[in-house]
Amino acid sequence: GQLRLAHKFLFLSVIALLLACIPTYFYVQEASKGLSAYESEQEGLPQVAEIMKTIQLTQQHRGIAALVLGGVSGTEDKRAAKQAEADQSYLKVDALVKQMQDPAVDDIWRKAKGDWETLRTGVSSKSLTVPQSFAAHSALVPQLLKLNDRVGDHFGLSLDPDRDSYQLIQSMYYQLPYLTEELGRTRALGAGLLARK
Repeated sequence: GQLRLAHKFLFLSVIALLLACIPTYFYVQEASKGLSAYESEQEGLPQVAEIMKTIQLTQQHRGIAALVLGGVSGTEDKRAAKQAEADQSYLKVDALVKQMQDPAVDDIWRKAKGDWETLRTGVSSKSLTVPQSFAAHSALVPQLLKLNDRVGDHFGLSLDPDRDSYQLIQSMYYQLPYLTEELGRTRALGAGLLARK
């Protein structure tokens, strides 16, 4: 009661400011988490896209290799061009994996890369049969899909805070590649059967 009116308003303003600071702090903290998740996703999307391109090129190589090993004439040049394209993509993924410095990702990549080198040599030298090539390609692609999943997890794509974008990311980067692999296997198997008549 002994305070002047200006001091009373000042005192009430300080209390109001303190009350406003608490929810503001929590709001900024949550907004910062969402922004960090968004930035991490934006960094990871090109990386995952490159791995998906590598998967696609490996699948395409599987189909063309089935034709070449099945004795279809005029397909070796296409296969060699597809192999060169895949080799470039494998080099880009190799650089990406080295930048990440994640031991779990390194282990998956080391095996996948070694299997690709063995496979491409076997197809180039025609020391593999159509079923052997199909089996080797079909064993390699799931390793690349697993790598894709781990890289996506590394960049937080599997933890998107927004439900709509989470569902979109799950379908585009986690579920759809497995569906395309099933379709790719069917295509390659059909190409091998047609080549052998």
